[in-house]
Amino acid sequence: MKKYEKWYDAGNGEKYPTTWKVHFDESLHRDGSFYYFSVCPICSYLTGKGLGEIMTALCATDPVMFGYQHGKLHREHTIAGGDAVCDYWVVGDRTDNPQ
Repeated sequence: MKKYEKWYDAGNGEKYPTTWKVHFDESLHRDGSFYYFSVCPICSYLTGKGLGEIMTALCATDPVMFGYQHGKLHREHTIAGGDAVCDYWVVGDRTDNPQ
């Protein structure tokens, strides 16, 4: 994701305005990695087609996918849920009491 953030900030975000916009903030948590998307092209597309309700199911797969990679997703917000961002705080699945 950090490579993607650099790719976007290198001018590619202007070339591809409908792509995800990712932001990292490593100062929020000691454990894991925290980032958020302020733009979700899948949500924008499906909402534009009148299919926005599908997003809830798609977003629900994120914790499962991180679990397959031995991670645990902590999330409070999703664009599909009406929030301004989709947040991702990802820690290892063996991390007790993440901070």
